[in-house]
Amino acid sequence: SRDGEPGGLEALGGVQKWLMPCNWKFAAENFIGDMYHGATSHRSAFLTRTRPPVAREWVFLSFPGGHGLNGSPPEQWNTDYPYTHAAYPGNDMVEDYLKRAHETRQKRLGGRGPAAAGGGGVSTVLPNMSTIKVFNLSVAVWHPVGPMMTEAWRWDFVDSKAPDEVKAYWRDQLLKWSGPTGLVEEDDMENWNYASEASNGITARPRPYHYAMGQGHETKSDALPGAVITTDDTSEQNQRGFYKRWAELMDAESWADLK
Repeated sequence: SRDGEPGGLEALGGVQKWLMPCNWKFAAENFIGDMYHGATSHRSAFLTRTRPPVAREWVFLSFPGGHGLNGSPPEQWNTDYPYTHAAYPGNDMVEDYLKRAHETRQKRLGGRGPAAAGGGGVSTVLPNMSTIKVFNLSVAVWHPVGPMMTEAWRWDFVDSKAPDEVKAYWRDQLLKWSGPTGLVEEDDMENWNYASEASNGITARPRPYHYAMGQGHETKSDALPGAVITTDDTSEQNQRGFYKRWAELMDAESWADLK
């Protein structure tokens, strides 16, 4: 939870489930490293938001096994409260709770904990579980129903210790943001649907996708052994790691081959 206590989260209601006419891998790669779509696909959401952005470096992290995330680099995780202006203008209760939780977290973890209200981050755990932290943690699993159909399951979590008014506020924001009713995830689903359909075209089918963005700019992470990091604004490093491992899983004849 935001105050650093293990197991301090609770799911809001149940799980949201819906079908999308797309290949599951498009959803998985969207969360593992596709950060360049936001400037166009989500432009309307960015223009209308009242929450100010956090002035932080953005990095891409790839881990052995095809997992990846992008967000603030590890060396910035023990920073001060990141917002110089209100994180939630017009909602003093949420703002006060975030500041109290941040202070508690830093004391509990000895300054090693990430900023409680830090900038959002997204990740994918191979093969098909993705997370996003915007208002609070949201977890999705992309179940392949077929090559052109995915059943999405999404859970939204809030701090169990938060006041009921704060939980209610986050619930409303999460429902507006993600899931089948979320305006931002609706933008994403439109991309995934069209990309899946276009991939079946006569011109597209014989040609591989191009994932060379940022290639050659990766370095080893000092803070996270075994991880690879890119500090450029845009990179497809995580997608390359994801599909490399996926290809190994598809090509292996036995589990022994994967060792």
